[in-house]
Amino acid sequence: MTRYDAKKLKYDNYTFKGQPVIFTDCRIDSESVPKGMYLYEIRHSDEGAVPCQLARGIWINFWGSLLTSDPIQLHVDGFLDFEEDELSYVYGDSVGIYDYLAAHPSEGKDVMTFYIAEEKDHEFMFSNGESFDKAMNVVGHLRGDFGSGKQFYTTWWPHNEDKLNTPEFKADINRVVNWLRGDSCPQTPLRDLETMQRFCRAREDVAKIKSEQMESYGFTIDTKRYHYALRCIPIEKNYNFYLYAYKKGDING
Repeated sequence: MTRYDAKKLKYDNYTFKGQPVIFTDCRIDSESVPKGMYLYEIRHSDEGAVPCQLARGIWINFWGSLLTSDPIQLHVDGFLDFEEDELSYVYGDSVGIYDYLAAHPSEGKDVMTFYIAEEKDHEFMFSNGESFDKAMNVVGHLRGDFGSGKQFYTTWWPHNEDKLNTPEFKADINRVVNWLRGDSCPQTPLRDLETMQRFCRAREDVAKIKSEQMESYGFTIDTKRYHYALRCIPIEKNYNFYLYAYKKGDING
């Protein structure tokens, strides 16, 4: 499929859930998107050409591409359903990407982004000693289990003498955990044991940590200031997850 250089296109002005964005019906080469811009694709419904879902990438029923100077919060699965009237055309001349950026600079919105971990990420899902903690700005890790299946028990393990466990971090990890528990979407890895099992095993080919003898799956989550490495163990009567937190600056996140 043909993808176009984002900088060479003209765009229509839209709003998405009230946020100013620009839109084209072309597929865009993600490598051509300027730094500070966020690219999403839109899917239309099966019943007709009605836009209904936003994601980082759409393969079936592609409707168009959306660019914005501030990120949009997606669900853990990387999608966001929306109503047709939440994407609104703004009458006026078409614009270039830099015209849009000049008119709508970033407001600094901080969203959470979920990824399937690559093999190189797996070492960040375990405790690796004091020297690693200092070099990588490890804040600490959260260990948790679901009890008999529906409960949610956690223990916080500080690293770096708990020096990085600031009020800012506490607020950040709380919203991440709530999101992973299904704050806005029911199919999330930390909702309960049964949901974790479905979530992980649906991604078994790409998320399973093959070096672990016990069934384990790896994921990562990024916010603006923190990086999280999540190891899930969807086994009954066991610790079910470890969530390691890193303050950004000394690791790629």
